[in-house]
Amino acid sequence: MKQKDLNTRCEHMRCERDVNTRKMTGGGGHRSEPQASRSENLNTATGIPDSGEDFLPVIIGTDLNAYYMARCFHDAYSIRPLVLGKQASLFTSYSSILDLQIIGDLWDEKLLVSTLISTAEKLHARYDKLLLVATNDFYVRLVVNNADVLSRHYLFNYVSSEVLDCVQIKSNFYELCRNHHIDIPDTVLLNVGESASIPKDMPRFPIIVKPANGDMYYRHHFDGQKKVYRLENAEELKETVRVIAESGYSDALICQEFIPGDDTYLYDMVVYVDCLGSTRAVSFAQVLLQEHAPTAIGNLTALVSRSDPEYMDKLTAFAEDVGFRGFGNFDIKFDSRDGTYKLLELNVRQGRSSYYMTAQGSNMATLLVDDLVKNKSKDVVNAAVLHDEPVLFSIVPLMLVLWYARKFRLILEVLRLKLSGRAVNPLRNPKETSFKRLGRRVIRHIKYYQKYVLNTW
Repeated sequence: MKQKDLNTRCEHMRCERDVNTRKMTGGGGHRSEPQASRSENLNTATGIPDSGEDFLPVIIGTDLNAYYMARCFHDAYSIRPLVLGKQASLFTSYSSILDLQIIGDLWDEKLLVSTLISTAEKLHARYDKLLLVATNDFYVRLVVNNADVLSRHYLFNYVSSEVLDCVQIKSNFYELCRNHHIDIPDTVLLNVGESASIPKDMPRFPIIVKPANGDMYYRHHFDGQKKVYRLENAEELKETVRVIAESGYSDALICQEFIPGDDTYLYDMVVYVDCLGSTRAVSFAQVLLQEHAPTAIGNLTALVSRSDPEYMDKLTAFAEDVGFRGFGNFDIKFDSRDGTYKLLELNVRQGRSSYYMTAQGSNMATLLVDDLVKNKSKDVVNAAVLHDEPVLFSIVPLMLVLWYARKFRLILEVLRLKLSGRAVNPLRNPKETSFKRLGRRVIRHIKYYQKYVLNTW
């Protein structure tokens, strides 16, 4: 689809979404039909303990996102989700609350779809309904691409393919923001390839450079590949463009002004938009610390909840207006130069640190189950819950949080939340019984000090 046509399509999403509410991936969360008969013994064959529920979550991915979603289901329903991934990770290995299956080539689209279908055929002998939860952009894309076939077996609530292209391809997304009067950093598009010349309207250095098409970018690996580049001058920009172009990436690059401020100027917002297009819960937080390793910039490790109803309502209205569905995670930075929030991107899934929404009172698993399994969306008439409960989320040692928070006010707030029992770490789960898992988590905790000493941002 051409760029101009796609942008036009994005602007007509609001008009189309009501027509497509029950037909498209993001318009009603696909529902599977109950099977005619059930074998009460299949759970023994699959090794998945019987929780007594008539549904089972199937989670794709093995990272922190996958673990805390599994924990949400286990805490709410005493159910052990099935977790599928292409490689083991510390977060989901040796866990007592989930069942893990590793499938080496799961990023292959055909294999993923066939695996999900064969898994569903086995599980449907015991469970009436299967919930499908993706934990990264790549898996979301594969689910959306194959929504028609997967919806015969699973319930899920994701955006349509058209909205996905509007949101996930950043050049389209920033145009969408401008048209909806959402503040963004000063941004220009740089075409990679034969005509990769530096635009005359390039923002003043330093600048932030990132791929417009993440799917294509991560399919072309190269040494020194980063999630985001902070570049100080035109020479660094030219060299970065050259290396990226030589990798085979041929789409555009996003070049943005660098908004001054450390990690504490970053903000995060999580929303859940139900299958009928109404927002059910919103959480907002100030970042205290993010990963500083080049391949992990943007992965949040510590944050504290905040409340800004006006801005929360503004982004919520934006999401609903463009036809968003499911969990969304907004990345934001506060610009102290003009006192405004600048939207950086919108992820079409729950984020790595979105567990703080559960800690504030809206269990993320319950939102999905009430919407898709229990079909409560049509009966809910109240407005979205805008959370303001004080919560500290952190997966790193407290001393690191205190060191990088730096501001005296934030340090006192972190200590107060910690001492008052308002601090949460989804990995600290009393239901986990494996000593091997505990040992590995302690080692990872210690290694965080080394990671932050060796990497700066």
